Parts: sequence; C-alpha cells; structure tokens
Amino acid sequence: MNLRARAPRHKLYARHAPIKCVALSPREDYYAIGAADGDIKVPPHAQHTAPHRHITQRAVSCGRRGDVLEWNLRARAPRHKLHAHHAPIKCVALSPREDYYAIGAADGDIKVFSLATHQLLYTFAGEHARSSFFKHIGQGVTQIHIDNAGRLFSCGADGTMKVRKLPERDSPPLHQPQY
Repeated sequence: MNLRARAPRHKLYARHAPIKCVALSPREDYYAIGAADGDIKVPPHAQHTAPHRHITQRAVSCGRRGDVLEWNLRARAPRHKLHAHHAPIKCVALSPREDYYAIGAADGDIKVFSLATHQLLYTFAGEHARSSFFKHIGQGVTQIHIDNAGRLFSCGADGTMKVRKLPERDSPPLHQPQY
C-alpha cells in the first residue's frame, strides 16, 4: 500500500459489508473485526502465531442499545449480558491486565466495569457531554484507551481529550461516582 496516495488502494470487507472497526486485545493475542452490518469476526490466527502466550478466551462487545456482551470465544456464545447505558455505546477499552474495561457512550458518560464480577467500579458522568448550542456531527465519547499506568484517555465529539488516573486495583474498590 502506498502511504502517500490520496486514496487507499485496497478496501477490506468482512463478508459482504465494509469493516467499521478493528480492535486488538491488550496482550495482542487476537483481534476482532466489526462490520458495518453488525457482524463481529475474530480470526483464528492467535493459535498459530502466538503459541507461547496465554490466549484469552473472552471478548467484550457493545451495542447501540447500551448493552455489553462478554463472549466465550471457544464456545462462540455470550457468557454475560449487561445493560450499561441508556445511550448507544460508542467505544470500549480493556485494561492491559484484562481485569476491567471502560466504555464510552453517546451521552458523554464513561463507565468502568470489572470483567470478573461485572460490577460497576467508576462512573464519570458527562465527561464529554455536548455543551454547545450548535449541533455537532457526532456526540459523546468517540475513543477511549487505558494504558499500563492505569490512566484513562478519552476523546469526545466535543473536541476535547481528557486523562484520568484510575485508582490502584490492589484492593476491591467501591462504586465511586466522579462528577
């Protein structure tokens, strides 16, 4: 692929629909492809390319109705379903240790859940809420990332990027709303 070209030379498709997003697991064991028609595909390359690593057998997906699904990749079936938001979920990020995940919604809220217990750990209400009179093209949280130092990076359709330090995970935290 020529990086200086104005238009991409190749377009990837998942079955018959264009790819909408691609996500790599924090341990780089596998990746998931989300298509515009709603399909999610997890290619089986991890078993062949990384035999020395512990391969995670679960994935997290989110949807327009505010639902979060934890999937068992081996059985290809959902393990747990959680209604997390009243607005559509726009992005999700796993922690590097894969013990918790953060989700950002179209209403601007960010929530952090435990992957083991599915309990709400932290809420950041209105983190990227639309506060302008003029209508933006998009709204809410558009991208989210958790790094090795426990920092939560978020970008919003309001044009801001915010960084929060999440508390240490040694002791079991209680739900602490942050306003």
